[in-house]
Amino acid sequence: MMKNESKIPCPYRVYNPLKDKWGLISPHRAFRPWAGQMEKQEEGEVLEYDPSCYLCPGNKRVGGKINPKYTNTFVFVNDHSALLPTTDENPSELSEGNDLFKTEKETGVCEVVCYSPGHNKTMMSMSSQELEKVIEAWKERFITIGSMQDINHVLIFENRGKEMGASNPHPHGQIWAQKHIPYLASVEIEQQKNTFIQKQKICF
Repeated sequence: MMKNESKIPCPYRVYNPLKDKWGLISPHRAFRPWAGQMEKQEEGEVLEYDPSCYLCPGNKRVGGKINPKYTNTFVFVNDHSALLPTTDENPSELSEGNDLFKTEKETGVCEVVCYSPGHNKTMMSMSSQELEKVIEAWKERFITIGSMQDINHVLIFENRGKEMGASNPHPHGQIWAQKHIPYLASVEIEQQKNTFIQKQKICF
């Protein structure tokens, strides 16, 4: 190989201590030919207030409720929650099934966190003071929801952009909390416990 030739990186494995598993990395595939779709960057000015946006202050949401004219971070129960709290009509018990197909009703809480009243804002464009309001809301909701009965896992996340399934461009994220700990989170928790025990043995 000549000195001026670029070296193509080789595939390798990376260890994930949270899952106690190895994953494959294939950087050389970045050099493969591409004939797929190329997305165009959206153009045009985004309004600070959009009268058609169901997350902007003072607007009506899909479920019919009116947003307050909020000036900072605004949190509300998702109008189309993936999880619902336990009620008399929605008991959490194992439904009838068989050994190969089992179902169990899951309960929880889903909330929407509007980061800012500004429709054209992004987290990168928000000031430190504005970001502090968002973090304070995350903290308060995590503690409050996490202390509820039958809530054992709280996930705060953001899926931004239509490619990721976000249904609205207004700057917002979500909170999903549920009774059972999701599989991947339970694996990570168990692995952290094992690592802590092993490190204690080594250090002490």
